[in-house]
Amino acid sequence: MPYPETSLRSLLQRFVADYVLVFRKNPSDSDHILVNSVHSDGQSEQIGNIYLENNGSETLYYSTGKDGDELFPASADFNSVEVRFERYAKLLMTEREFKNVNEQSEKNNLTNTNLNQMKNSNQNQAKEKKENQLIFVEYQKPTKDGHLITATDSYHNSIGKIHRSYNEASKKYEYVAYDHAGKAISEKNEKLWEVKNLFAKNSKQLLEDAHQRRIESKQNAKMIADEKEKPVQQLKKEDEPKKELENPKQDKTEKEQQAVAAPKEADERIKEDDDTPDFDDAEDDWEDRETELRSIREDESDREDRGLER
Repeated sequence: MPYPETSLRSLLQRFVADYVLVFRKNPSDSDHILVNSVHSDGQSEQIGNIYLENNGSETLYYSTGKDGDELFPASADFNSVEVRFERYAKLLMTEREFKNVNEQSEKNNLTNTNLNQMKNSNQNQAKEKKENQLIFVEYQKPTKDGHLITATDSYHNSIGKIHRSYNEASKKYEYVAYDHAGKAISEKNEKLWEVKNLFAKNSKQLLEDAHQRRIESKQNAKMIADEKEKPVQQLKKEDEPKKELENPKQDKTEKEQQAVAAPKEADERIKEDDDTPDFDDAEDDWEDRETELRSIREDESDREDRGLER
């Protein structure tokens, strides 16, 4: 939705007294203007918000404080909104100066060294810490179920959604807010800025809850990964003893075969090297000799008998 060309461009500054009033477009929401007050000491603080809503031929501007409370009645004249914020900024400036005087009286007891240390510490913390903020992402066209806007934080954690529907009776669009779980947290409302403001009012708690869900999600993912790795590690441990047992069996079998084969080889070598005749062969030779001697004796006796006869 465009800004009024006569009063506000992409960046508009109004110099008021000792501070600068800055109207700046919210980069995450095209229908949202941030109102900041920049003081002479360089400090900047948000003092309010302006939400734009197009009702046919005119644009209405809704003004709220930084906490989301409505400050002024809705107006179609942006110049009047500027003037009102100038007066509101002056009031805040007076309260701020009064507060500074009281704080200064309490700080007089502190030394310059302590003040410098505190300042350096605060600056370092501000640089290191990432600012977490509420972000509205609006789609060019809503989905079939009417999802038009997503509310997230700086870490892209889902905080909620805003759905849009068309009312045939009133001929107007209506908006409903849902939390991260899809539960409706508002009734149907024709004013989009009021639905957005519901998130803005509770932004601190919503951001903390989203951050906690992010931590829990990481822890659960780690636990699941550890559970998946345990069976794999157990299988590896069970396989290692099996391999160790299989190898000794193979070695033992080979050694047993070698032990059985060794005596056989030794016997064969002994038989080959031994020249001593076998006992059975010697007995056969002895019987042959006895047979020869008997035949010789019989022949001699026959000869003697023949001689006597003559």
